[in-house]
Amino acid sequence: MKSVIAAASMLALLAAAPACAQSAMIAGTVTKVDESAGKITLKHGPIKKFDMDEGMSMVFRAGDPATTIATRGGAVTGVHTESGEVIAAKIVVAGCHVEAALGLLGPALPARLARRRGEIQLGNGIGMIVRLGTSALPHYPAGGPDTHRAMQLLAPSRQLLRAAYGEFLAGRPPTRPAALAMTFSAFDPTIAPPGHHNVSVWGQWHPYELSTGEQWVDIGKREADRLIGEVEAAAPGFASSVEHVHVQHPVEIERELALPRANVMHVNMDLASMFGMRPLPELAGYQVPGVAGLYLASAGMHPGGGVFGASGRTAAGVALADHSGRPAWAGRRRATRITGLGRVPRRR
Repeated sequence: MKSVIAAASMLALLAAAPACAQSAMIAGTVTKVDESAGKITLKHGPIKKFDMDEGMSMVFRAGDPATTIATRGGAVTGVHTESGEVIAAKIVVAGCHVEAALGLLGPALPARLARRRGEIQLGNGIGMIVRLGTSALPHYPAGGPDTHRAMQLLAPSRQLLRAAYGEFLAGRPPTRPAALAMTFSAFDPTIAPPGHHNVSVWGQWHPYELSTGEQWVDIGKREADRLIGEVEAAAPGFASSVEHVHVQHPVEIERELALPRANVMHVNMDLASMFGMRPLPELAGYQVPGVAGLYLASAGMHPGGGVFGASGRTAAGVALADHSGRPAWAGRRRATRITGLGRVPRRR
């Protein structure tokens, strides 16, 4: 167990270290809050690594989801929102699920893509997560001083991982789940009250569609208890520190986060849906053929989920190269208006 925890901690620390060392915080100020319109205006300072010598203002709107990506003559013209507002834009960067982005095109979606859309591999979920409020962090007898600053993979053997994955493929919740504990309040105490902690436990693998005839609404608590039990096995006494439990089983993940089939990676992370085939060969260039000005930036694009921001950064680079001839903002060149789409509720 000690080697498993240590290896997981080391990998996470090594992955995080370069990003922390190279990234600098960007100063920003909220300049306006328009409650009636649900808008927040934020102005940020220069971003030297993007050659932005001057800051810019951005308007964020809440509670007014997009309903249509408007087009004319094979190019985007803007976005229509649920409130009836029309936002004109030459470029739309869709950070929502690729299925949602294609759906927002409606009849403007090219016929070939409309036929191929059903071939995007959404999978059968991946897992579930339990959010815990605790009076203490898990104490691992096999852990070290930096254990709580990294993700803690609690798997006593490779056999357990194989068995859990086999049950997932068969459509059954794992008898013994592979638990991944995350202790964010260990290095950011502001997210929990003094003397308390926030612990999230991700469970791998839990299928969205069950072959057992059970329903997630009925078994969610049972599976959450199993995950807490796995942390207890590695950190004796942890279960007694749990004060609050919030369960996000696969069906709840789909409902709350608008993730079809609860796939937190949006699209399957297997060879058939990676690199130049993610999510389809026709869409792998972060654009939609036949719809100029629309760029896809979600985890459904290469390199997928788990590499935070990588898909969006690449999509932004493609958009900038297309419209300015340069891969990043530069000088005082007047910016083309870009509308970004975030979470879009799933339409049933």
